[in-house]
Amino acid sequence: MYENINYKRHIYKNTDKKFIDEFENYLSNASLGRADYQLFVGHSFRKGQGVEVDYDLALEWFLKSADQGNISAQSSLFHMYMKGEGVKQSDEKAFYWKLKSAEQEDSNAQLRVGDMFYKGQGIEQSDTKAIEWYLKSAKQGNSDAQLTVGCKFLSGDIVEQSDKKAFEWSLKSAKQGNNVAQFIVGRLLHKGQGVEKNDNKAFEWYLKSAEQENSEAQFWIAHMFSLGEYIEQDYKKAFEWYLKSVKQGNADAQLRVGRLYDAGVGIEQDNEKAFEWYSKAAEQGNIKAQELLGNIPDLD
Repeated sequence: MYENINYKRHIYKNTDKKFIDEFENYLSNASLGRADYQLFVGHSFRKGQGVEVDYDLALEWFLKSADQGNISAQSSLFHMYMKGEGVKQSDEKAFYWKLKSAEQEDSNAQLRVGDMFYKGQGIEQSDTKAIEWYLKSAKQGNSDAQLTVGCKFLSGDIVEQSDKKAFEWSLKSAKQGNNVAQFIVGRLLHKGQGVEKNDNKAFEWYLKSAEQENSEAQFWIAHMFSLGEYIEQDYKKAFEWYLKSVKQGNADAQLRVGRLYDAGVGIEQDNEKAFEWYSKAAEQGNIKAQELLGNIPDLD
Protein backbone atom coordinates (compact mmCIF):
# COMPACT_ATOMS: atom_id res chain seq x y z
CA MET A 1 0.00 0.00 0.00
CA TYR A 2 2.91 2.36 0.72
CA GLU A 3 4.21 1.80 -2.80
CA ASN A 4 0.88 2.81 -4.34
CA ILE A 5 0.92 6.12 -2.52
CA ASN A 6 4.65 6.73 -3.03
CA TYR A 7 4.91 8.21 0.43
CA LYS A 8 8.72 8.54 0.21
CA ARG A 9 8.47 11.55 -2.09
CA HIS A 10 7.50 13.85 0.77
CA ILE A 11 9.94 16.42 2.19
CA TYR A 12 10.36 16.98 5.90
CA LYS A 13 10.28 20.53 7.25
CA ASN A 14 10.92 19.28 10.76
CA THR A 15 14.21 17.39 10.59
CA ASP A 16 14.26 16.42 14.25
CA LYS A 17 14.94 12.66 14.40
CA LYS A 18 12.27 12.06 17.03
CA PHE A 19 9.63 13.72 14.84
CA ILE A 20 10.74 11.79 11.75
CA ASP A 21 10.59 8.50 13.63
CA GLU A 22 7.13 9.29 14.94
CA PHE A 23 5.87 10.37 11.51
CA GLU A 24 7.28 7.22 9.91
CA ASN A 25 5.38 5.24 12.55
CA TYR A 26 2.17 7.05 11.60
CA LEU A 27 2.85 6.29 7.94
CA SER A 28 3.42 2.66 8.77
CA ASN A 29 0.12 2.38 10.63
CA ALA A 30 -1.67 4.33 7.91
CA SER A 31 -0.36 1.90 5.31
CA LEU A 32 -1.86 -0.96 7.32
CA GLY A 33 -5.30 0.55 6.85
CA ARG A 34 -5.74 2.42 10.14
CA ALA A 35 -8.26 5.14 9.28
CA ASP A 36 -7.29 7.42 12.17
CA TYR A 37 -3.62 7.33 11.15
CA GLN A 38 -4.55 7.93 7.52
CA LEU A 39 -6.47 10.99 8.66
CA PHE A 40 -3.49 12.29 10.62
CA VAL A 41 -1.10 11.79 7.72
CA GLY A 42 -3.52 13.44 5.30
CA HIS A 43 -3.93 16.39 7.63
CA SER A 44 -0.15 16.73 7.97
CA PHE A 45 0.29 16.95 4.21
CA ARG A 46 -2.65 19.34 3.83
CA LYS A 47 -1.47 21.76 6.50
CA GLY A 48 2.26 21.27 6.11
CA GLN A 49 2.75 20.11 9.68
CA GLY A 50 6.33 18.89 9.86
CA VAL A 51 6.31 18.07 6.15
CA GLU A 52 6.00 20.17 3.03
CA VAL A 53 2.43 20.74 1.85
CA ASP A 54 1.45 18.09 -0.70
CA TYR A 55 -2.20 18.19 -1.69
CA ASP A 56 -1.95 15.07 -3.83
CA LEU A 57 -0.75 13.02 -0.88
CA ALA A 58 -3.28 14.69 1.42
CA LEU A 59 -6.07 13.78 -0.97
CA GLU A 60 -4.95 10.17 -1.30
CA TRP A 61 -4.73 9.61 2.45
CA PHE A 62 -8.01 11.38 3.15
CA LEU A 63 -9.71 9.23 0.51
CA LYS A 64 -8.41 6.03 2.12
CA SER A 65 -9.63 7.16 5.53
CA ALA A 66 -12.95 8.52 4.26
CA ASP A 67 -13.70 5.30 2.36
CA GLN A 68 -13.58 3.55 5.74
CA GLY A 69 -16.22 5.93 7.06
CA ASN A 70 -13.99 8.35 8.96
CA ILE A 71 -16.17 11.44 9.32
CA SER A 72 -13.26 13.83 9.92
CA ALA A 73 -11.59 12.69 6.70
CA GLN A 74 -14.89 13.07 4.85
CA SER A 75 -15.15 16.58 6.25
CA SER A 76 -11.63 17.39 5.07
CA LEU A 77 -12.50 16.23 1.57
CA PHE A 78 -15.68 18.31 1.68
CA HIS A 79 -13.70 21.45 2.51
CA MET A 80 -11.01 20.76 -0.09
CA TYR A 81 -13.60 20.36 -2.85
CA MET A 82 -15.70 23.30 -1.66
CA LYS A 83 -12.68 25.63 -1.67
CA GLY A 84 -10.83 24.07 -4.58
CA GLU A 85 -7.93 23.56 -2.18
CA GLY A 86 -5.33 21.52 -4.07
CA VAL A 87 -8.13 20.01 -6.18
CA LYS A 88 -10.51 21.23 -8.86
CA GLN A 89 -13.40 22.94 -7.09
CA SER A 90 -16.53 20.81 -7.19
CA ASP A 91 -19.78 21.41 -5.29
CA GLU A 92 -20.95 17.98 -6.45
CA LYS A 93 -18.00 16.15 -4.89
CA ALA A 94 -18.25 18.30 -1.77
CA PHE A 95 -21.90 17.32 -1.44
CA TYR A 96 -21.05 13.65 -2.02
CA TRP A 97 -18.68 13.58 0.95
CA LYS A 98 -20.89 15.63 3.23
CA LEU A 99 -23.77 13.27 2.48
CA LYS A 100 -21.57 10.33 3.45
CA SER A 101 -21.10 11.89 6.89
CA ALA A 102 -24.77 12.81 7.19
CA GLU A 103 -25.77 9.22 6.48
CA GLN A 104 -23.67 8.24 9.50
CA GLU A 105 -25.91 10.41 11.68
CA ASP A 106 -23.44 13.29 12.03
CA SER A 107 -25.77 16.13 12.96
CA ASN A 108 -23.53 18.93 11.67
CA ALA A 109 -23.26 17.17 8.33
CA GLN A 110 -27.02 16.67 8.23
CA LEU A 111 -27.51 20.40 8.76
CA ARG A 112 -25.07 21.22 5.96
CA VAL A 113 -26.72 18.72 3.61
CA GLY A 114 -30.03 20.44 4.38
CA ASP A 115 -28.47 23.77 3.45
CA MET A 116 -27.12 22.38 0.19
CA PHE A 117 -30.50 20.93 -0.79
CA TYR A 118 -32.10 24.26 0.13
CA LYS A 119 -29.66 26.20 -2.10
CA GLY A 120 -29.39 23.58 -4.82
CA GLN A 121 -25.63 23.55 -4.25
CA GLY A 122 -23.95 20.46 -5.67
CA ILE A 123 -27.32 18.74 -5.88
CA GLU A 124 -30.71 19.45 -7.42
CA GLN A 125 -32.65 21.90 -5.25
CA SER A 126 -35.30 20.29 -3.09
CA ASP A 127 -37.28 21.95 -0.30
CA THR A 128 -38.60 18.56 0.76
CA LYS A 129 -35.12 17.09 1.14
CA ALA A 130 -33.87 20.26 2.83
CA ILE A 131 -36.43 20.19 5.65
CA GLU A 132 -36.01 16.42 5.93
CA TRP A 133 -32.30 16.80 6.68
CA TYR A 134 -32.80 19.86 8.88
CA LEU A 135 -35.22 17.84 10.99
CA LYS A 136 -32.87 14.84 11.17
CA SER A 137 -30.21 17.12 12.59
CA ALA A 138 -32.58 19.02 14.88
CA LYS A 139 -34.00 15.81 16.34
CA GLN A 140 -30.48 14.81 17.34
CA GLY A 141 -30.25 17.98 19.40
CA ASN A 142 -28.23 20.14 17.02
CA SER A 143 -28.87 23.67 18.28
CA ASP A 144 -28.22 25.39 14.95
CA ALA A 145 -30.54 22.98 13.15
CA GLN A 146 -33.24 23.52 15.76
CA LEU A 147 -32.93 27.27 15.22
CA THR A 148 -33.10 26.78 11.45
CA VAL A 149 -36.24 24.65 11.73
CA GLY A 150 -37.78 27.20 14.09
CA CYS A 151 -37.06 30.03 11.65
CA LYS A 152 -38.52 28.05 8.75
CA PHE A 153 -41.78 27.51 10.65
CA LEU A 154 -41.83 31.16 11.72
CA SER A 155 -41.47 32.45 8.16
CA GLY A 156 -43.39 29.67 6.41
CA ASP A 157 -40.38 29.08 4.19
CA ILE A 158 -40.41 25.52 2.73
CA VAL A 159 -42.90 24.40 5.41
CA GLU A 160 -46.42 25.40 6.37
CA GLN A 161 -46.16 28.43 8.65
CA SER A 162 -46.71 27.63 12.32
CA ASP A 163 -45.96 30.01 15.18
CA LYS A 164 -46.47 27.16 17.65
CA LYS A 165 -43.85 24.94 16.01
CA ALA A 166 -41.57 27.93 15.55
CA PHE A 167 -41.68 28.55 19.30
CA GLU A 168 -41.20 24.87 20.17
CA TRP A 169 -38.10 24.43 18.00
CA SER A 170 -36.62 27.81 18.91
CA LEU A 171 -37.07 26.98 22.59
CA LYS A 172 -35.13 23.73 22.18
CA SER A 173 -32.25 25.69 20.68
CA ALA A 174 -32.52 28.49 23.22
CA LYS A 175 -32.22 26.06 26.11
CA GLN A 176 -28.86 25.00 24.69
CA GLY A 177 -27.62 28.58 24.83
CA ASN A 178 -28.14 29.72 21.24
CA ASN A 179 -28.42 33.49 21.62
CA VAL A 180 -30.38 34.04 18.40
CA ALA A 181 -32.92 31.42 19.46
CA GLN A 182 -33.10 33.00 22.90
CA PHE A 183 -33.96 36.33 21.32
CA ILE A 184 -36.65 34.75 19.12
CA VAL A 185 -38.16 32.99 22.12
CA GLY A 186 -38.19 36.31 23.96
CA ARG A 187 -39.95 38.05 21.06
CA LEU A 188 -42.57 35.32 20.71
CA LEU A 189 -43.29 35.40 24.44
CA HIS A 190 -43.39 39.19 24.36
CA LYS A 191 -45.92 39.21 21.52
CA GLY A 192 -47.82 36.09 22.60
CA GLN A 193 -47.10 34.58 19.21
CA GLY A 194 -47.32 30.79 19.13
CA VAL A 195 -47.31 30.75 22.93
CA GLU A 196 -49.21 32.45 25.74
CA LYS A 197 -47.95 36.01 26.24
CA ASN A 198 -45.59 36.22 29.22
CA ASP A 199 -43.65 39.45 29.61
CA ASN A 200 -41.61 38.30 32.59
CA LYS A 201 -40.35 35.25 30.72
CA ALA A 202 -39.80 37.39 27.62
CA PHE A 203 -37.51 39.65 29.66
CA GLU A 204 -35.65 36.60 31.02
CA TRP A 205 -34.95 35.28 27.52
CA TYR A 206 -34.00 38.72 26.19
CA LEU A 207 -31.55 39.01 29.06
CA LYS A 208 -30.00 35.57 28.39
CA SER A 209 -29.50 36.57 24.76
CA ALA A 210 -28.32 40.10 25.55
CA GLU A 211 -25.68 38.78 27.94
CA GLN A 212 -24.28 36.85 24.96
CA GLU A 213 -23.91 40.13 23.04
CA ASN A 214 -27.02 39.79 20.86
CA SER A 215 -27.60 43.40 19.80
CA GLU A 216 -31.34 42.99 19.12
CA ALA A 217 -31.88 41.52 22.58
CA GLN A 218 -29.82 44.32 24.12
CA PHE A 219 -32.03 46.82 22.32
CA TRP A 220 -35.23 45.27 23.68
CA ILE A 221 -33.85 45.09 27.23
CA ALA A 222 -33.05 48.81 26.95
CA HIS A 223 -36.47 49.52 25.45
CA MET A 224 -38.25 47.78 28.32
CA PHE A 225 -36.22 49.70 30.91
CA SER A 226 -36.94 52.93 29.05
CA LEU A 227 -40.71 52.39 29.04
CA GLY A 228 -40.89 50.75 32.43
CA GLU A 229 -42.56 47.92 30.58
CA TYR A 230 -43.12 44.99 32.97
CA ILE A 231 -40.07 46.13 34.96
CA GLU A 232 -39.30 49.26 36.98
CA GLN A 233 -38.50 52.17 34.70
CA ASP A 234 -34.80 53.00 34.78
CA TYR A 235 -33.41 55.39 32.17
CA LYS A 236 -29.85 54.88 33.34
CA LYS A 237 -30.07 51.12 32.72
CA ALA A 238 -31.86 51.79 29.46
CA PHE A 239 -28.95 53.98 28.35
CA GLU A 240 -26.42 51.35 29.41
CA TRP A 241 -28.15 48.62 27.38
CA TYR A 242 -28.68 50.85 24.35
CA LEU A 243 -24.97 51.64 24.48
CA LYS A 244 -24.12 47.92 24.45
CA SER A 245 -26.30 47.50 21.37
CA VAL A 246 -24.89 50.49 19.50
CA LYS A 247 -21.37 49.15 19.87
CA GLN A 248 -22.46 46.41 17.49
CA GLY A 249 -23.84 48.92 14.99
CA ASN A 250 -27.56 48.65 15.78
CA ALA A 251 -29.09 51.70 14.05
CA ASP A 252 -32.27 51.73 16.14
CA ALA A 253 -30.17 51.73 19.30
CA GLN A 254 -28.03 54.55 17.90
CA LEU A 255 -31.20 56.56 17.40
CA ARG A 256 -32.31 55.92 21.00
CA VAL A 257 -28.91 56.87 22.43
CA GLY A 258 -29.12 60.10 20.44
CA ARG A 259 -32.58 60.81 21.83
CA LEU A 260 -31.46 60.20 25.42
CA TYR A 261 -28.53 62.61 24.96
CA ASP A 262 -30.89 65.04 23.24
CA ALA A 263 -33.35 64.99 26.14
CA GLY A 264 -30.81 64.51 28.93
CA VAL A 265 -32.63 61.44 30.18
CA GLY A 266 -30.52 58.77 31.87
CA ILE A 267 -27.42 60.72 30.93
CA GLU A 268 -26.31 64.36 31.02
CA GLN A 269 -27.80 66.37 28.17
CA ASP A 270 -25.30 66.81 25.33
CA ASN A 271 -26.22 68.22 21.91
CA GLU A 272 -22.90 67.21 20.39
CA LYS A 273 -23.35 63.59 21.48
CA ALA A 274 -26.95 63.63 20.30
CA PHE A 275 -25.82 64.89 16.89
CA GLU A 276 -23.07 62.25 16.77
CA TRP A 277 -25.46 59.34 17.43
CA TYR A 278 -28.23 60.66 15.20
CA SER A 279 -25.61 60.92 12.44
CA LYS A 280 -24.46 57.34 12.95
CA ALA A 281 -28.04 56.08 12.74
CA ALA A 282 -28.81 58.33 9.76
CA GLU A 283 -25.78 56.99 7.88
CA GLN A 284 -27.32 53.54 8.18
CA GLY A 285 -30.54 54.80 6.60
CA ASN A 286 -32.58 55.41 9.76
CA ILE A 287 -35.21 57.89 8.56
CA LYS A 288 -36.24 59.12 12.02
CA ALA A 289 -32.61 59.94 12.84
CA GLN A 290 -32.33 61.87 9.57
CA GLU A 291 -35.38 63.93 10.58
CA LEU A 292 -34.10 64.61 14.10
CA LEU A 293 -30.71 65.83 12.90
CA GLY A 294 -32.40 69.01 11.72
CA ASN A 295 -33.79 69.70 15.19
CA ILE A 296 -30.41 69.87 16.96
CA PRO A 297 -29.52 73.49 17.84
CA ASP A 298 -26.60 75.06 15.96
CA LEU A 299 -23.43 73.62 17.51
CA ASP A 300 -21.11 76.42 16.34
